[in-house]
Amino acid sequence: MTKTGLRSLWFAYKTYPFNTNIQQLKVEEIESELFLVGATGIEDKLQDFVPQTIFSLREAGIKVAMLTGDKL
Repeated sequence: MTKTGLRSLWFAYKTYPFNTNIQQLKVEEIESELFLVGATGIEDKLQDFVPQTIFSLREAGIKVAMLTGDKL
């Protein structure tokens, strides 16, 4: 999916014993041994005039940063 320019979204789950305190687990423990439920690809193209808008913002002295959800 990513080779064709689609944003891939994966859906998975993991079960824990009832008395597990999830907040005390390490990320590696939470993100391992997941059960894949499904995956999908979504076209995620830039909106019209994004490059021109970014250029205009930079010309005005505004620092532009891209925020994504893939870095937690």
